[in-house]
Amino acid sequence: MLKLRHVILVITLATSIAGCRADSETDIARDAEAQQQSSKNYYGVASNTDQNDAKNDLPSAVQVYAENAGYYLRNTINQLESLAPYLENNTLTDEERKELYEVISNVKSKSEQFLEQERPLEFDAFHDILISMLTEIDAFERILSDMRTPIHPLQVENARVYYENAILTHKQLEMEYQSLAEELGFY
Repeated sequence: MLKLRHVILVITLATSIAGCRADSETDIARDAEAQQQSSKNYYGVASNTDQNDAKNDLPSAVQVYAENAGYYLRNTINQLESLAPYLENNTLTDEERKELYEVISNVKSKSEQFLEQERPLEFDAFHDILISMLTEIDAFERILSDMRTPIHPLQVENARVYYENAILTHKQLEMEYQSLAEELGFY
């Protein structure tokens, strides 16, 4: 009986050792080579260098529009952010209202000039977001033009809502621009 237990124990150990043996270095290297050869080829942009090389393949209309869009975004965000201190509290003087109106009218004018450009198809989503931002700017401008002295705090709060919506939509424009920059390879 004791011999039978030893025989069963030896067979069990031999089976487990044989099944759990570690791969040799040559087996590991062979498996890695097979995996690399069987993997699909990558056809996208592999690195920033490749992306910068791909940038040269962009049609000139896309490149020009992208440069103009970048300039437009930098210019308008600076102007929009300059308005924040005026809207921090619920009081606004008539002089401050006029300054706000002047800046927002300038942003609207620059936006309309930018919209007049012929846009490539790649920028259709960017254009749609820009139209949304202009809607908020129009409403903000209308509220400012309708304000009369004494300016009620609710009017200032209402103007702030449209201002904040314009800022949020501008952030969406920036994200869309960054997305297009990554996709198309312009910077």
